[in-house]
Amino acid sequence: MNRQALIDELHREAKALAVRYYQVTGKPLGITGEMAELEAAKLLGLELAEARTPYYDATRSNEEGVQRIQIKGRAVDPANRYRGRVSAIKCNGDFELVVLVLLDRLTFDVIEIWEASRATVAARLSAPGSLARNERNSLAIAQFKSIARKVWPVANFEGDLVRTDYGNSSPQVSSAAIQSKPAKGIGSYIAELLAHPEFNYEQIAFRVRQRFPGAQTSVKSVASTARDLRRRGVAVPTRLR
Repeated sequence: MNRQALIDELHREAKALAVRYYQVTGKPLGITGEMAELEAAKLLGLELAEARTPYYDATRSNEEGVQRIQIKGRAVDPANRYRGRVSAIKCNGDFELVVLVLLDRLTFDVIEIWEASRATVAARLSAPGSLARNERNSLAIAQFKSIARKVWPVANFEGDLVRTDYGNSSPQVSSAAIQSKPAKGIGSYIAELLAHPEFNYEQIAFRVRQRFPGAQTSVKSVASTARDLRRRGVAVPTRLR
């Protein structure tokens, strides 16, 4: 068993233990942060940092370089998911983004993932009027949501939810939605998807491979298409790969 397969197995076992512990005690096991990091890495295509790396927990590459990401997690009631606070966010170090993972406290499944820039979070934390914000560096979940964008699950331009199967790290869409699309070439289909910034490059590549069986479309080839379109004067939105 390779290292990633072993980590995935341990993740499943820890998740099952956390669920069982909550069922028995009514209390969280205390591994919400670790579960949030593993889920964010899997669902958003992040590379987890080494243990005890200051200020950030994961990285992700985009067109402008490497982004460093601080990951926060909360186990919540899905029916009242925006109640509660995010743990302290330290904005005095070097990183670019903060990601908040909301987990179902009964199942530890991911409900939503929200993302905000460090600058936006820092500005909100320093705004006058709250001791918890100003001195404890803590935002209410609803406050974080108000300055962030939802990055999982996302809706595509046809209204379908693009989610991730827990046994597969590739974004999933319904086969019916794929089959209903009009016939077009791979390049045209990539260009169409690139016009919608809610899709990152991984999601675009995955949709193309599902639409065109046998296609070898990758994140790199999607990025290459985006560069070519920009050279031709097409306004392709910048997004995370």
